[in-house]
Amino acid sequence: MRDLKPVLFLLCFTVMLSMTAITQAQGRNAQQVDAVKQMAVELDKALWAQVEPAYLAIDRDKGGYHQHNTSADTRDNIHQARMIWVAAEIARCYPQHAKTYKAYAEHGVVFLAEKMWDKQHGGFFFKTDPNGKLPANWLQEKHVYSNAFSVYAAANAARVLDDPKPALDLAKRGYHWIESHALDKQHGGYFEAMTLDGKPILTKPANQKRRLDSIGTAYGYKSMNSHIHLLEAYSELYKVWPDPQLKESLEKLLICVRDVICIEPGALNMFFARDWRAVPNGNSFGHDVETAFLMTEAAQLLGEPWIKQARPRAKMLVDHALEWGYDKEHHGFYDNGRAFRPAYDHEKIWWVQAEAFNALALMHQLHGQDDPRYFTAMLQTWAFTRDHMIDGQGQWHIKLDREGTPVPGKDAAKHQPQDIYHSGRAMIHTYHRLRGWLDTSSNH
Repeated sequence: MRDLKPVLFLLCFTVMLSMTAITQAQGRNAQQVDAVKQMAVELDKALWAQVEPAYLAIDRDKGGYHQHNTSADTRDNIHQARMIWVAAEIARCYPQHAKTYKAYAEHGVVFLAEKMWDKQHGGFFFKTDPNGKLPANWLQEKHVYSNAFSVYAAANAARVLDDPKPALDLAKRGYHWIESHALDKQHGGYFEAMTLDGKPILTKPANQKRRLDSIGTAYGYKSMNSHIHLLEAYSELYKVWPDPQLKESLEKLLICVRDVICIEPGALNMFFARDWRAVPNGNSFGHDVETAFLMTEAAQLLGEPWIKQARPRAKMLVDHALEWGYDKEHHGFYDNGRAFRPAYDHEKIWWVQAEAFNALALMHQLHGQDDPRYFTAMLQTWAFTRDHMIDGQGQWHIKLDREGTPVPGKDAAKHQPQDIYHSGRAMIHTYHRLRGWLDTSSNH
């Protein structure tokens, strides 16, 4: 009879290996579950530590929100819009706090409509005083970037307010003004700065010294930054107003961001001539990961084939940032770099870390089964943020060095408690993404 001992030994050895692999996999999954639970708890705590003090800046007398980082009580349109958006998002995602944060959002929408919307020419002013008057020492221009944020805010408010009509009407007016005045019908995309009556400013105005507009783009050029936030704003508006013209505008913006602004090997062109010739510049890792999230969100709204086309581009952006912009020793993401070289700027900015762990959570959800890097980098980036970026009172430093120490002379004060758009959105979205993993699968 044939000796079966070698066969039995091989069979037992194979079974043992299989059982070991299963046990190791279960151990890793259990460790992931524990890590996700811990991070979710920490995110929730950090969110409220930052958000609750932020809304103490509400101005119940003149409207809107105070901005403590200015010597005068100037109201920045972008800041007001971001406060509205975060309040609306909290009202939507945390039903137990909905009443309070709906009121905050509605308060901000009223100020946008009554004080920051130009009743004569349309469009939103970039800055006003609390009474809606333009500061004499500020650029007398409107900007597509700040108008985009106002649309973004009003649209999100319309999703949660008991009477959505005023907010939705304001968002629609903002959208139509942008399409009427900022759309470049010859070359596509959008002009950046405009006169108060809505004419594109393509050369430096003769009466001012600086060659840069309100957000730091040279007059006559187009920026990545404005176009990704227009994509963001139109996506938000489309959620509550699926208008055919808006859909077409959103599709064109997604194509522009996906196929023109985003380029291989996973970087973003930062600036462009009017005809979309790229202007040489560095690479912003924070915008890379943020754009990955924004492209994916827009594509999900539009459905197939947009999802299939956008996801590889989004992944490419995050992969490139991980390769060249991620600090593998101390963790967290650097600010600036180049397409094919390690980062030359090792400072770490508050909003970059927030956008990074938000995008990494998304990438893990989409691609984590094939690539464990996203999960690991998400945990490490959050740990760096928790341990170094956020102070004992829950406020975020503006800028740290590579090891996590505030940069002398560049972090004299914390980022103001009320400026919570990047960090608030990242913490809200990541928290709920983590909770979703825990609720639906034991493998995360």
